[in-house]
Amino acid sequence: MAFDGIVVANLVHELHGQLLNGRIARIAQPEADELLLTIKTPEGQKRLLISANASLPLIYLSDTNKPSPMTAPNFCMLLRKHIANGRIIDISQPKLERIIRFTIEHLNELGDICPVRRQRQDDRNGAGLLHAFQIPWRHPVGVLLLVSHGRHTNLGFVH
Repeated sequence: MAFDGIVVANLVHELHGQLLNGRIARIAQPEADELLLTIKTPEGQKRLLISANASLPLIYLSDTNKPSPMTAPNFCMLLRKHIANGRIIDISQPKLERIIRFTIEHLNELGDICPVRRQRQDDRNGAGLLHAFQIPWRHPVGVLLLVSHGRHTNLGFVH
């Protein structure tokens, strides 16, 4: 099945209903191009597998756990530093693009919401937005992006 904008819209709708307001309990990177997020929701624990494999990009909820390497890769460590114990406050798709955007409220080591960021002085549009991803600066957030364009699937993080 093609991973087009309509399929992504349905995925976003389903993930939004299942994972919204869930806390990211565990982040693992079992393969070089895969992430496994363990998310605790009021309905129970869910595992979200995100694969940026060039031949078969996937994103789905799984019941099974995959073994992780003994030493976590750098990208996994970066995500653990910035979004571990964070709360998913939004799952969205810009227009009908093949992009899934997870907006995650950042928490510090004590579990408190980080201080609110100030609006940039050089903001041109006056709305306090990051120009690339249209994220309000008033919320302390990190954004996990899955961008799928055929063989060129990428997984990125914006803090």
